[in-house]
Amino acid sequence: MKHQTVYHLPQISYFKLRFQLVALQNTHLGLNKGSMLRGAFGHSFRRVVCVAGPKQECETCILKPKCSYKQVFEPDVKENPPPFLSGLPSTPRPYIFLCTDTNESFNKGDHLAFDFTLIGNTTEYLPYIILVVTEMAEKGLGTRRSPFKLQKVFCKNGESKTNWIEIYDAHEGKIKDIPSPQLALTSSAMAKDASVNNLTLHFQTPARLQFNNGFKQDFTFRLLVFKILRRILELAHFYAPDEAINWEFHDYLVSADKVEIIANNLHWQDWSRRSNRQNTTLKMGGYVGDLKLTGEVAPFVDLLHMGEILHIGKGTVFGNGKMHIITKESN
Repeated sequence: MKHQTVYHLPQISYFKLRFQLVALQNTHLGLNKGSMLRGAFGHSFRRVVCVAGPKQECETCILKPKCSYKQVFEPDVKENPPPFLSGLPSTPRPYIFLCTDTNESFNKGDHLAFDFTLIGNTTEYLPYIILVVTEMAEKGLGTRRSPFKLQKVFCKNGESKTNWIEIYDAHEGKIKDIPSPQLALTSSAMAKDASVNNLTLHFQTPARLQFNNGFKQDFTFRLLVFKILRRILELAHFYAPDEAINWEFHDYLVSADKVEIIANNLHWQDWSRRSNRQNTTLKMGGYVGDLKLTGEVAPFVDLLHMGEILHIGKGTVFGNGKMHIITKESN
């Protein structure tokens, strides 16, 4: 009998929201909108919730421990993390912007939609997020600060691509019944099927995967598993405090050597963003395309599924690292 290493992943709750905006005038937005949205979101978040005023520094504010802006947008490392996470310069941000709209020109009345994933215990701030996006749209997007209006907000409810429910309509001006947060770790039939030995990973947005201080395309499945696992454990440690995390995962990584990447069809896709804080332009490119896997894949399906939801690599807040699993059944 073959020995199969069992590793229990921590559970992480999340909301996946879809915001529908409408342009109030003709405008031009960039191709990669995640950075623009995140920047505008941060400015509006502080304006909306800060009662201490714009001159008050966050680090010295007495409201910092209970501030929704700090908890979501600029969270701090509150205590010494476990050895695996030592040296972490900051906590991973508990949110992800994803805008797949490639239109750059918008006429008055055109719609702009984007997804926003809110992770872990920050899901309690969902009403704040809707209020912030409302203000963000009104203040304007892009270099021209062109005004938009938030029309509707939808919440993903279940794994089906079409299973979205409306939770906010600007005409009504109130939040409707919100479903419970979803769980990133679900017991899928595919994960239970030990015979699963072939699947494809499709990287939809640039996966900025760094190995040994550099970016390389010829990584192993074991290295990929390590990157996804680290992302999961970081988020669980900071945003799922009630979860028991198993930090002993060496055998799990070793078992990843039983899976081989038989076709690597990744290619580098560049994009850059302007950082006003650093007063410079930062490159944010990464790998897009497909990886075909074969071998004992079943023990890693749950991990890969969590990677679909939580993204991987650097720059996830801007939408980087979006991947999804392709099987014969999903083709």
